Amino acid sequence: MRSKNQILLIGDPKSFMVLAMKNELDQQFSVVSCEATRKDVSMLGSDVPTTILYYVDGLANVDLLEYIRDVTLNDGRDFFIYIVGDQDGIDSVYKIIPQEQISGSFLRPVNVREMVDQLWAADHKKEGSGIKKKILVVDDDPVMLRAIKSWLMEYYRVYVVNSAMNVITFLAKNSVDLILLDYEMPIVDGPQLLKMIRSEESTKDIPVMFLTSKSDKEHVLTAANLKPEAYLLKTMPKKDILNNITEFFKRTS
Repeated sequence: MRSKNQILLIGDPKSFMVLAMKNELDQQFSVVSCEATRKDVSMLGSDVPTTILYYVDGLANVDLLEYIRDVTLNDGRDFFIYIVGDQDGIDSVYKIIPQEQISGSFLRPVNVREMVDQLWAADHKKEGSGIKKKILVVDDDPVMLRAIKSWLMEYYRVYVVNSAMNVITFLAKNSVDLILLDYEMPIVDGPQLLKMIRSEESTKDIPVMFLTSKSDKEHVLTAANLKPEAYLLKTMPKKDILNNITEFFKRTS
């Protein structure tokens, strides 16, 4: 029997297409549905399912997409976003949410049953894809968070947060194998946050690497005194950052 994992269906509930999708989705998922507005989605709060299917009727709702983008970026869970619509509608989504963050798109006209079967297959593939190391990326720059996540997500389970408070909240409920930590952040900077992490019994042993643009001697020495696993610069080539992480996990496996 197929499992009833949750999926959020966003679209006009009176639309024939949305009704058809919901009828099929109900066979294989536990469906949460709402209209395509920021207000309706935000009312779900922290109960937003991690699989989202958005039916774009015309052009995308920019306010809604900005909300979805921010929620999926800062929530800490792995989200999977799928879009259904014509080419103009799908392209309008990509203007707000980068294409690399969209798990898939379905161009109208679409065979609803085949589409839902593809969603189910993708859902179970990710569940059975094997255990990946879990990395938490901490940075107050949303552009950098998206970039780093896109670099790492092929090889690791990646979570992202944008503040020290969100780190503490996330680690209270989740475990990770490595934290990539920015140096300069508002209110609580990277070194202060690392001290907070080390002060808690439940988190003190989590390995931490700095990933920052701060390359001057003062910042490097301050970080070095805290003995992180590495001090990486954002200006390094992507492959060098990935190699450092890969080598770290090889050493510690």
